Formats: sequence, structure tokens, C-alpha cells
Amino acid sequence: MISTPNEDANKALKKAFFSYTRNVDFYTGDTLNHLLKRALREYVIGGDCVLLFDDGLIEDSGKVLLFESNQIVNVAPAEIEKRYGKGAWISNGKVYSRNGRHIGTVVSRSQSPLLGDADPDKCYFLKKDDVNGNPIDNYWYHFSSNWREGRGVSQAASAIATIHQLEILFNQNYW
Repeated sequence: MISTPNEDANKALKKAFFSYTRNVDFYTGDTLNHLLKRALREYVIGGDCVLLFDDGLIEDSGKVLLFESNQIVNVAPAEIEKRYGKGAWISNGKVYSRNGRHIGTVVSRSQSPLLGDADPDKCYFLKKDDVNGNPIDNYWYHFSSNWREGRGVSQAASAIATIHQLEILFNQNYW
């Protein structure tokens, strides 16, 4: 937590932080705790997800967006080359440079990856900086295993599922 010499400022910051974490999700208004649980569940079950801080991408809400694995889409190769440069290619919504480095991700709430290439007008093209890999324009992170191809249950699934199950048991006062 942020602490300043001014006690009134500390109280105001604490109140603002707690207010934000109680309504952090852009679409559903979920709490930060619930949003992180959803992201963890999506990572375990879907294999990957994208968390993004809405800093002008949609409505400049300052809230967090969770794109689940079925919202990470492919678009036509020509569209990828136009937006990410010559030699860029896409696989399961992740965009790679000609050298195979992850340089971006394509997400959409209104398109399904099961229907083939998505309409680029209904997608968001998230980009990473070419120099050091940091996100451009918005702060986002694509949770996925670099050592797996495609989507599905990740290598960490059993450990995460156990931790999640223990939390459920603790919350239901079985202990």
C-alpha cells in the first residue's frame, strides 16, 4: 500500500484503492479477487487468457478486462502483416515475429475462434514493443505456457486445481 507523510492522503488513497478493487472488472463489475480467480480458472481450463487494463482501448474506463481463451482469435494473414509488419504470423491468436518471438495478441468479444478467421473490425490488436517486449498503448498480459502448443489443460493444472479446491474447502468451513 502507498504511504505518505500526510495521513489524510493515506486515508483517501486507501479508500480509493478499496473502492477500485470492489469493482475492478470492466464488464461485470467483479471484485479484484473474483477477477483473478476467473483468470486462474480460465488459464487452467482454457489454457490461456488475456488480462488488460483499459487505458483507452475501449472506453478508457481504468478498469480491467479479462479475455478468455475463446475470445483470443485469429485473423487473416494479410491483416497480421499489415498491423504487425512483414513476416509476422499468427497461431491461436498469438502473433509472432518472423523469428518466432511473441509480439502481440488478437482478441474479440464478438467473434469465435471456432468460426475461422475473425472480422478485423471487431477485434483488438494488442501489440508489444519491439525493443524490450513491453506492451504498447495498454498494459496487458497474455497468460499462456510458452512450452505448449494450442489450448487445453496446462502443465500447472493439477497444482492450481488443488489450491483452488483447498480454498473452496476453507471457505465452506470444512476444516
